[in-house]
Formats: sequence, structure tokens, C-alpha cells
Amino acid sequence: MATDLMSRRYRLQHATRYQYEQPVLHSFNVICLQPRQTAWQQVHWTELQTEPALAHHVSFVDAFGNERQLLHVPQAHTEFAVTLSAELTVTARHSEQWLGQTCSLEVLQQLSSHSEPWLAWCRRASPLVPLLPEAAAIWRRVAAPQADVLQNIQRLNHWIFSEFAYVPEATSITTPLAQLLQQRQGVCQDFAHLAIAVLRSQGIAARYVSGYLETLAAPGQEKLQGADASHAWFEVFVPPFGWVGFDPTNDLMPDDRHLQLAVGRDFSDVTPLKGVVQGRGDHQLQVAVDVLAL
Repeated sequence: MATDLMSRRYRLQHATRYQYEQPVLHSFNVICLQPRQTAWQQVHWTELQTEPALAHHVSFVDAFGNERQLLHVPQAHTEFAVTLSAELTVTARHSEQWLGQTCSLEVLQQLSSHSEPWLAWCRRASPLVPLLPEAAAIWRRVAAPQADVLQNIQRLNHWIFSEFAYVPEATSITTPLAQLLQQRQGVCQDFAHLAIAVLRSQGIAARYVSGYLETLAAPGQEKLQGADASHAWFEVFVPPFGWVGFDPTNDLMPDDRHLQLAVGRDFSDVTPLKGVVQGRGDHQLQVAVDVLAL
């Protein structure tokens, strides 16, 4: 764990509940809700609760280093609830001090996969970040020839923040990036995907980060329970600092208010919960997230 005076301790709770129109006979689910242990984030404890109780609960680490759980409910049920609670400490990186001290674009383009596992995967198109015809033109528009690579990525981060409006429910998981470019509004997931597409067009390894952002209630109001939400940003691999984060939704570099959950090529690699059920009928999904600073 990195030592720094700017550290914050949090208690996190992510609750997901499925309600089925008709009873399902059994279900299999894979969850990706375990916060990552990193040099900047120390996970003190986690607790997983489900309703109904599980017959099988297997933990494993995926190709991206995320801890996942395989859950099996063998009996008939009309609801399935998963609650992941955790306590962790996040230390601010003060990444802004690295601006102007990093390498050129050409150095990043020549990095081999020996520098970091699955580096090549983060340079290629992925399910939700396809090759985007406009991507290279966007980079040429925002990048300054005299700036170093982190400064230009920060310029891209600011451009997305300035050009696109954050509008909840303006998009869905399946909204293509081409539509985002047309409508100029979306959510954090869209903005992270767009940045990744632009960076990959330049041969820069960029990955998607899912997590949470500490939010504060408006002055004079109490913070509502369950009112927090999942968040997303992106990271680029830049020697000698490793993976460096940028948050285009808020036009900043992640600090001690950003809680990292999982990383992947795009959102499809870090879906919080997915699975299959044996049964018929529709279902309703409810998600409640609480991030409490201790």
C-alpha cells in the first residue's frame, strides 16, 4: 500500500435484486463486485450475502486480474438478491504531477506485451469499443505537437468533458459510439469507451475501469441511502508510472474519491452480475449503491 497523507477509508455496499415474474427453477450467476487490491487501494474485508442461500460459491481470478464469484441457486425462487459489502482505504496518487514528465507517443506505440500482461488486448478493438472512423481525427484535433503523451491524453479528457453532456438514461449498454458522437450526450461508460477508442486508434494501450465515486449530498440535505451509483473511467499504460487514470465525466484524474472495482477492455469484461436462469417470464432489476466515508 502506498503511503500518503491523502488517504480515505470507505465502507461500500452494492446491492442487486432480481424479481422474476414467474418462479425460476434454478440460476447460475457470475459476479464481478470484489474491489481490486492495488498499490493505491487496500481492501480490508469483504462480505457476500445472497438470498436465497447458495449451494455453490466458487471464487476465481479472471484474465484481467479481477476476482469473481460463481453463484448457484439450485432451488426454485422468485427473487435473487446479492449484496457485496466491503471496507477499503484509497490513497490519492497526485497523478497531475506526472504531466509533462512522460514519454512520447512513439514510445507507447512501440511498447511490447512483455511490459505488462495483456497489453496487446488493450490496443485492439473490443466488443463495445470497435474501430471508430472518427477516432484518429479526434486525436489530431486535441493533441498538441509540443505536449507529452499524458498532457495530450489530458487534453482528450477535457475535450470529451466539454463536448458531451452527461444525461442519465440518454444511452444504454448497447448504444454504439457512432450514435454517441451524433447525439453528444451520454453517461460515464460512454465517455470512457470513446476515450479508449481514440487512444487505441493511436496504438496506445487503454483499458476500462469500473468502480465508484464518493458523492456528497446537496447543502442542507441528507445523503439518501442507496443513491450512489457505479462509475467508470479509463487508464493508459505509461512508463514509468504504469496504469494512469483519467475521468472524462468529471474532467480530472482519479484521486482518493475513486474506488476501483474491476478493469477490462470495455464494460463487457466487467459486468457486475450476469448469468442464466431456467424459467419463463420477465424480470425486474433493482440496484442500490452506498459509498460511505469513515
